[in-house]
Amino acid sequence: METTLLAVALDALRLAVGKAIETSGERVHKLQWPSFSGLPAGLAAEAGAAGGVQFLNLGHIAAAKVAAARIAAQPVALQYRGQVCDGVEDVGGMAPFAVEETERQLDAAWTAVAVEAAVAVWAIARRDLPVDGLGRGLRDPWQAIRPLLPIGREGEAPFDLAPIEAWLRAWEAPR
Repeated sequence: METTLLAVALDALRLAVGKAIETSGERVHKLQWPSFSGLPAGLAAEAGAAGGVQFLNLGHIAAAKVAAARIAAQPVALQYRGQVCDGVEDVGGMAPFAVEETERQLDAAWTAVAVEAAVAVWAIARRDLPVDGLGRGLRDPWQAIRPLLPIGREGEAPFDLAPIEAWLRAWEAPR
């Protein structure tokens, strides 16, 4: 069975996801940058490095996961060299490798999106925007993620991003 087309399709998917996650990473950093967001650096309550998302190193986590997603975006369809099964098959479609890279990329992408969601909710909290002023599609994430953020308590306990990522993976956005 020839699997090259599946590998090529997954290669294209990973390229698209890689670009989308790159954009997500840019939003994470721009929300923390006063020139872009109009909010304090790192979304801290006061000037300095002792608070906000900068204290939790969320920007570093986002950068690492964006890099992982971009690395996994590299096409695999052209990576095979040689023959398979003593010349009975003359190509190896690389679909199993493409599937593995897609899974690896999606794991990194989910974490990057969780960081973006955490930073976005933090920025909304810094602006003190009312929940009912948010769009319908943003209210559920806000209400689920806000209680998980240590806003005003940064550094008192280890921050765990996993519950945010788990919620996002299970969430069904309104249609």
